[in-house]
Amino acid sequence: MRFSQNFLREFVEINIPPAELARRLTLAGIEVVSLKPWGGDWIFEAEVTANRPDLLSIWGLSYEVRAILGGKIKFNTYPPLSSQGSLPIYIEEKKLVPFYAGRLMEGVKVERSPLWLRQRLASVGIEEINNIVDITNYCLFKWGAPLHAFDAAKIKGAVHVRRAKEGEKLLCLDGKERTLSSADLVIADEGRVLAIAGIIGGKDSEINPQTKKVFLEAAVFDPLSIRRTSRRLGLNTEASYRFERQVLPFNTAQASQEAVELILRQGGGRLVGTRKLGREEGKKGKRVTLSLARLNRYLDTRLKLPQVATILKRLGCEVRLQKEDNLLVNLPRHRKDLTAEVDLFEEVARIYGYKNIPIRLSFVNNSARVSAALEFKRRLKRISVQAGFREIVSFSLIPEEEAKKLSGYAYVKLINPLRSGENVLRPQLWGGILQAFRYNLNQSQSDLDFFEIANVYLCEGKRVQEETHYVVASVGEGEKDLLRFKGRVLTILSALGIERVEFLPQSESKFLSAALVKSQELSLGIMGVIKVGAKKNKKAKGFIFETSLGVLYKAARPPQFRPFSYLPGIKRDISLALKPGYHFSQIEPKLREVGGEMLTKIVVIDFYKGSNLPPGYRGVTLRFYYQLPQRTLTAAEVDTLHQRIRQILAESSDIILR
Repeated sequence: MRFSQNFLREFVEINIPPAELARRLTLAGIEVVSLKPWGGDWIFEAEVTANRPDLLSIWGLSYEVRAILGGKIKFNTYPPLSSQGSLPIYIEEKKLVPFYAGRLMEGVKVERSPLWLRQRLASVGIEEINNIVDITNYCLFKWGAPLHAFDAAKIKGAVHVRRAKEGEKLLCLDGKERTLSSADLVIADEGRVLAIAGIIGGKDSEINPQTKKVFLEAAVFDPLSIRRTSRRLGLNTEASYRFERQVLPFNTAQASQEAVELILRQGGGRLVGTRKLGREEGKKGKRVTLSLARLNRYLDTRLKLPQVATILKRLGCEVRLQKEDNLLVNLPRHRKDLTAEVDLFEEVARIYGYKNIPIRLSFVNNSARVSAALEFKRRLKRISVQAGFREIVSFSLIPEEEAKKLSGYAYVKLINPLRSGENVLRPQLWGGILQAFRYNLNQSQSDLDFFEIANVYLCEGKRVQEETHYVVASVGEGEKDLLRFKGRVLTILSALGIERVEFLPQSESKFLSAALVKSQELSLGIMGVIKVGAKKNKKAKGFIFETSLGVLYKAARPPQFRPFSYLPGIKRDISLALKPGYHFSQIEPKLREVGGEMLTKIVVIDFYKGSNLPPGYRGVTLRFYYQLPQRTLTAAEVDTLHQRIRQILAESSDIILR
């Protein structure tokens, strides 16, 4: 928001240097990013957050200056608008237009604006046009309420506020013709569109030197409707910027009254009709009780009740003392961001000054309990990092084309996305992982091992279901890389207390190959292999395991201490070849059953494919670990058990012992 010191002085006294005012505004939370001398004035540029539309007006800014410096707000309060004269206006979309006022003036003379008005507009970066249009722009910046002036002689019949007809066109004030849709709100007469409501007027009804009759529009439009039309047309104006963030009926009525007064003073003529539809706001906002004890405990201060009351009054609140050091506060109607007591705590803090709040080392209560779900998420992150993976954060909004590649199910599409390339809520996480792989490989990066815990969005009919998922992934090329990744996934699952994990082959069209990961009867998720599609490494494949965090939480077990055996163990190796399509997991449960307590672990230590094996067969070397916690095993009993395991493997028609 750009504003000048002299413009501010229309509402509030300023008795400190501009640089000091800029510093104090910044300390109060309104960051002044630029301060420049301009003639006999000073120009401020301030950052305004989306929740403070009141600061998009000189009137709203003046309350902040008054809160810092004290003094009074000085302005003329005009009486409520009332309809008079014959002025046919019809609101066909009443939900989108809660307030509308039209004023008709005759005998107006259009000419150049006086010097003071041209200077006010130049100070906020607006070029002069003519006295009528300049007055509407001046009132827009002064009150934060956009107005629009039409040449009333160009309006045929009644004024209608309606939705556009599909395909209707309008030649706008910027000289560009725009095609409208049935979702757009417009101002029209009996035969054509005159303006796109809240955004821009039409060229045919603009004010020109021949204009004698002026129809002045002052309205409040639905923010969402204006935002949708503005985004669809790619058209942002000073008016739409304010309407998107909500304009108040009170400010709109004040702006309309002042604009009429200035037009009649500067351009002559007379007011012949006023029509008001909808309601202006009441004088008082929401009522909140503020406890001084809670405020001081919240801020760690020792403020007195008069100090707090003074700060709130300067911000536009009405304050009344209640018993037991409580204040009954009527919130100002222009501060829609204030809704609860804690909001008032923050207002007091920023005006009192954060620098004045003492810095003390707080006592940290280590006994504070964390929810089981949050603790599990933290535990999973620690285990993932210990397994060699790095956490990433990917976008939750993705292009629709990518959503089609990721999921065979219905996905959630946004009706009005901010950008066309971000119009679908992601149905899975591994799409973001793939993008990260692709980008890093094209930057010649290596050792790409990522994980992410975030929400996905699934569509079930008309219902949107939000789930938290966990994905872990790595980049590789061959089957050895896949086996290494599989081992790391097993390490993570084992650390979570999930044992007896199976990988069951699945025909999954989105992956080159995929397996359903199960633990006993519970399906954990899908592990898949997919091409990354990087330009600098076309052979690169992504190895991905994704699961629902809720499923993983259900399958996991709390960490348990297991006493280790100080007695020596014995290991034996078996080399074998597996038939195409056969997986070791199909026979592993039987081997563990035979091994019983003595067989503690089975590990793949080597993998081989080559001419020494029958076509399609895969060579695997398994290492079997034997140990008992209470005594040392003898070589004879290990050999007997190991021979029994070899015999079971040999009996399978899908396995060849090597």
